[in-house]
Amino acid sequence: MKQTCVTALLLWLMLAGLCRGQGKNRLGVVVAPLASSFVQYQPSGTTINFGISTGLSYERLLTPHIGIEVGTLFRYQKGAWTWDSTFVGIGYLPTIDRKDNLYYLQIPLKINGYFNIGNLHATIGIGAQYCPLLEQLSTLSKYSISEKQHRHLLANVGVVIPISPQFDLQFALEYQHIFVDRWEKYTHKAIALNCSIHRIF
Repeated sequence: MKQTCVTALLLWLMLAGLCRGQGKNRLGVVVAPLASSFVQYQPSGTTINFGISTGLSYERLLTPHIGIEVGTLFRYQKGAWTWDSTFVGIGYLPTIDRKDNLYYLQIPLKINGYFNIGNLHATIGIGAQYCPLLEQLSTLSKYSISEKQHRHLLANVGVVIPISPQFDLQFALEYQHIFVDRWEKYTHKAIALNCSIHRIF
């Protein structure tokens, strides 16, 4: 936990140091409902669970069209499922464990692009995030979540709605690809709707 907080602080300080140059900055409050899916192939099955993330983001606009963003968000997931395997006879039998409440800390780092399509202010972004587990409640059976499930690739597309020269709203659909062991017969992904308001300075 201490290492996670230090990592988040270093990312914020790194971008804060860039603020000494010319350009604009965006400090935002983010609320992001999300849906996460686990897809298993042998045997086949899909489980969907829901959650929400909220926190702060900071973006340094290097040019009017490119920015670097870092954030610190608290993430809650309800009814999350994870997959494990149990050795039976001469092979492994896939099993399912359920956690009713999972709490994470999200530390995203992204590069964002901004452009206009007619009167529409559009944005796209790519990046990654570290998502360590903070707390796990209502566990039905013992299971150690793989460290690889803490590392996510991110891609998002959305719109920016100016409110005033100092504030804007942003709505972006974000895809999160969650790394798992390539030998496992399942995939894990999530879709989030990032809703945020930013102070521009």
